[in-house]
Parts: sequence; C-alpha cells; structure tokens
Amino acid sequence: MPSGLKFGTRLGWYLLFANMPLACRLLAVCVNTLYSFYWDIVYDWDLGRRDAAHPFLRNSLLFEKPMYYYAAMAINLMLRCTWSIKLSTHINLNPDVKYDALLLGYFVLIRALSLLLLEGLEVIRRTIWIFLRVEHQLARDNILPLRKHSPLNESVTF
Repeated sequence: MPSGLKFGTRLGWYLLFANMPLACRLLAVCVNTLYSFYWDIVYDWDLGRRDAAHPFLRNSLLFEKPMYYYAAMAINLMLRCTWSIKLSTHINLNPDVKYDALLLGYFVLIRALSLLLLEGLEVIRRTIWIFLRVEHQLARDNILPLRKHSPLNESVTF
C-alpha cells in the first residue's frame, strides 16, 4: 500500500499534467518529492529512527561519522527537488513569435545544458542512494563489518 502511494503520486501528475492549473501541478510535485524523500530515508535506507544512538539514523552504521548520513539525507532532498523541477517545468517558445536564429540557437543550447546538468545531478543522487541502500541491506543481513572500536572486533578477522 505505501509503495502504491509513492508511485501513484508520481503517476497522477504525469497523467494530468497538461490539464492541471499551475498551483495543482506544484502541489502534486511537492507531495511526490516529499513522499519519495521519506520513502528513501525510512524504507530504502532504514534511517529516520528516533531510538537510534544518533537521532534519525540507525544503530548499525558503516561510516563512523554520522554527519555523512545527515549530509546524504540533505543532498537527497535537494537533488530530488531539482529533479522535480526538471520534470515539472516546461519552457516552450511561443509559436506565434518569429525568433532570430541566433536567439533560438542560444535558447536551445541553454536548455540542453541545463538538462544535462540536472541529469548529472540525478546520477549523483542515485549513486548516493545505492550506496546507502546496499549498506542497509548489509546491516539487515548482519554482515556489516564491525568497527575498530568494537570489543568483538579483536576476536573476528575479515
């Protein structure tokens, strides 16, 4: 059910995008972005636990510095927002206006470079996502390496 809601919020604004007023489109994009961010943190990364040693993380962490996880969460939210902007903003030229060829070429170049930048940022977000997803899987399966300050580490060799 929660997974259906995640994909339903995205599908809803894809299907109705052209017919929706701007305020409704922005609301749909915000709901989808925030719900997808929540899904990443809670379900995919198993973070966001209030009872953990570090607030909003989990007890078994691969990296010793919790700041890495907080930074990953902030980066994930920011890059999810940029991706939503890319999907929700459609800059169209007015077909009734005759544009100078140089201006038109400049517009196409800027749009292409902007899309390239946003797609590159999405690759970075997904790379961070996969590292934390794999770490969550390792922690869940109890094969996350022990830290050097763990008392059990002296008896276990890797």
